[in-house]
Formats: sequence, C-alpha cells, structure tokens
Amino acid sequence: MDIDEIKNLISADNGKFIVIENGKPIFVMMSFEDYKNILEKNNNDNIEDDMDNQDNQQDDNIAEPEDLEQEKQEARDQGLEFPGQLEY
Repeated sequence: MDIDEIKNLISADNGKFIVIENGKPIFVMMSFEDYKNILEKNNNDNIEDDMDNQDNQQDDNIAEPEDLEQEKQEARDQGLEFPGQLEY
C-alpha cells in the first residue's frame, strides 16, 4: 500500500485510524486538518486555563475586611500605631 492509497482511505470518510501493535494502540492516522484542529483546541484550552489560574491567583490576594482588622490588631500588639483610619 502506498501513501496515496492511505491518504484516500483517510479522506474518504474523514476517518481516523488507530494502528495497533501487540494488542496496544501505538498511533493514530488522521487528516492534517483534523490534527491542526486538535492542536488549536488544546492551545485555546491551555490559554483559558492560564487565564483562569491568573484570575484565581488575583482573587487569593484580595484582602477581606476581617483580615485587615486582624492585621491592625497584630500591628498594635507589636507596638505599631496607625496615624489615621485605614479604609478598605
């Protein structure tokens, strides 16, 4: 079987073929267009995951009012004074 026959088989039904060796899948044959689409989807998913992770990290850095009160009390316990009211 030559490469042209393989290409015709794959493109005839826009199919994908799993090649099995010793009872285990070793690779998949598919059209290049399908392969590109998979790569693009994975890349977009990774970008979205990175953006979600950045959003979560930013949310973790937001101080809550009760956290600020605790910080102020700890500072007072160490002898530090605040010249005015902290606003948050």
